[in-house]
Amino acid sequence: MDTASLMKWGTCGLLFLCCTGAGFLFSGGLKKRIAFLQCSLEAVDHLHTQLIYGSDPLRQALADTARRVPEPYAALYENAQKHLGMHMDAVQAFSRAIALEKGKGNLFACMTEADEQAFKQWAVRLGGDRQGQQAAFSMMTSYLKQNLKAAETEYMRLGRLYRSSGMLVGALLVVLFL
Repeated sequence: MDTASLMKWGTCGLLFLCCTGAGFLFSGGLKKRIAFLQCSLEAVDHLHTQLIYGSDPLRQALADTARRVPEPYAALYENAQKHLGMHMDAVQAFSRAIALEKGKGNLFACMTEADEQAFKQWAVRLGGDRQGQQAAFSMMTSYLKQNLKAAETEYMRLGRLYRSSGMLVGALLVVLFL
């Protein structure tokens, strides 16, 4: 095999791998969204338990939740707890904590603008009366469950499509290149 032929086959292999990788990357983004929503639901449920049933003040409940939930939610709740003590209300504290976490490229990178608004509306009721908090947790839990179900449906519908499309486009480019 001569050098030109070897270069041609190498380029074909690289094209195929790049296209396939892009398909898997897009599919992985959908899967990350599911993980974000599942972890958000677990973290919100834990904080709900601490505030409603444990009768902990908000700062204590945030600190306890930060110790018991996985990263990046532990960092989110810890930052919110720290900011809450700096003359900020819960909305400002969570907004600042979310902004810090979104910049790190973790699961919060999958957070949409609607998710951020839902978290802010939820945080408005934190630290208030029990009925208001209960209503806020109910709304947030239903919001997260609905979006989780939609994300799972989207992954089932588009995940395989993205992976298959990546491989097919790669194969098509290889055929055209040869």
